[in-house]
Amino acid sequence: MNKIIKLLTTLAFTLAGLLPLNASAVTAPSVADAHLNSALPTSNFGSLPTLNVGGTYSALLRFDFAALPAGTASGSIAKATLFLWVNKVGTAGAIDIRTVTGAWAEASVTQATQPSVGGVGYTVPVSNAGQYIAVDVTTDVKNWIDSPSSALGFSIAASSSAPSTTVYLDSKENTGTGHAAYLDITLVGQAGPQGPKGDPGLLGPTGPAGIQGVPGPAGAVGPVGATGAVGPQGPQGVLGVMPDISALVAQLSVLQAAYDVNRPSRAYVANQYSNTVSVVDTISNSVVGTVPVGVTPAGIALNPTGSRAYVANSGSNSVSVIDTASNSVVGTVPVGNFPYVIALNSAGSRAYVANFISNTVSVIDTASNVVVGTVPVGSLPDGIALNPAGTRAYVTNQISNTVSVIDTASNSVVGTVPVGVTPAGIALNLAGSRAYVANSNSNTVSVIDTASNTVVGTVPVGISPYGIVLNPAGSRAYVANTFSNAVSVIDTASNTVVGTVPVGAGPEGIAHNPAGSRVYVTNAASSTVSIIDAASNTVVGTVPVGDTPFGIAVIR
Repeated sequence: MNKIIKLLTTLAFTLAGLLPLNASAVTAPSVADAHLNSALPTSNFGSLPTLNVGGTYSALLRFDFAALPAGTASGSIAKATLFLWVNKVGTAGAIDIRTVTGAWAEASVTQATQPSVGGVGYTVPVSNAGQYIAVDVTTDVKNWIDSPSSALGFSIAASSSAPSTTVYLDSKENTGTGHAAYLDITLVGQAGPQGPKGDPGLLGPTGPAGIQGVPGPAGAVGPVGATGAVGPQGPQGVLGVMPDISALVAQLSVLQAAYDVNRPSRAYVANQYSNTVSVVDTISNSVVGTVPVGVTPAGIALNPTGSRAYVANSGSNSVSVIDTASNSVVGTVPVGNFPYVIALNSAGSRAYVANFISNTVSVIDTASNVVVGTVPVGSLPDGIALNPAGTRAYVTNQISNTVSVIDTASNSVVGTVPVGVTPAGIALNLAGSRAYVANSNSNTVSVIDTASNTVVGTVPVGISPYGIVLNPAGSRAYVANTFSNAVSVIDTASNTVVGTVPVGAGPEGIAHNPAGSRVYVTNAASSTVSIIDAASNTVVGTVPVGDTPFGIAVIR
């Protein structure tokens, strides 16, 4: 797909008369890319599938000019265009692009060792994901051709004119979408004589299937069947003695009413670029508290009683422990590199943290808030869920396109299940018999039979599905589709989409209340939470929260 887009771009310019008839186009691919994080100044991020820009992040790019004809001079370059694929937009705005003036290496560069850069060369607006942005960089490329030792690439950061901008660009390691940055270089030279007409080429392979369309309307209800015959009357039972329990019922009703009025109903939302957790009252649908936590909080989970919330701080390599009675942090647990998601077992005695860059899962004893185990898993773990018994933890691995199955008694991987491309969120039904995996770059949900650890179903959903949750009955799965700005509703009996609910911009995290009557969705690009009525599949409320919300957990 990447190559097709490049070809069509060049063809369009030629047809428009923007290229001379004797021009030819050469692609200079990215040969090194990485992002830097000022919150983790000694960490290297050269192997991730995205280049994060904004907040504490900036990015570096360098290109390979080997495809240029030998002896190419700057005067032979008619135009050079930088193409960047926008994978995701956290907050729309603009980016500043500068030339790099110091040496750097993809595998070792960090914030602390970052190269020197020049002044702002280009300021480019960024508003929409899922498309290329093009920048005319002809002058810089000509300079690089004249002085090859200066071809050290570009630095990209949030623009000083729009400092709240947060975007995610595809890196060359992104095997899912595969839209790595590149330079399209147009060369002009003396046209040679026309050669003989070549033989027709072979027919190309059939292109990939398009995205599934919106489900059609439901068919008409069929006629009511005939009433069956009345069965024989059973024998008369023995008449029992009914005690008078009216007073007890009345007392219990009073106690229940008092409990319903006074017990808390809260949603906890991790805001990645506010470094906070918003506390939402789900009765009034308003923020009633804000808790400062670590740097770039992402995943969040609650213990069974709702007395503690555990927050994975991806930018500070830690887990914050929040006392939900006082809404204050009462503990901080160091874990692996770039902890992104977190889940607790049903007893609340263990918290399992997926460390995105360490390719491990940290196991925390919640009584002592100490890491008691570290489990190596696949490449770039991005989602985690436990079965109800707490005997198995299931971890999605983005680059490996697999799910690792961990035996929690031995803290070892006992199975690996191939799934779709770039698996992210994962959820299990209450029986623990099925695991549902959102595949971000396949636009599908894989259904795993946990008894055999095999995929037994694949459900097409929206674009770039990320978060997923099942209702308590296990009859519905709700999938947050980041680029569709919608939630797909799956009937788990038939593994088909039976509803699509428009929500805010860039939905990622998703959770439901204990009754399953409400579904809560974090919208990263609009910094809100959408509240879905599960009976009607409609949004019944929207709550503004912090900057770029991701993880969400709900208690009642």
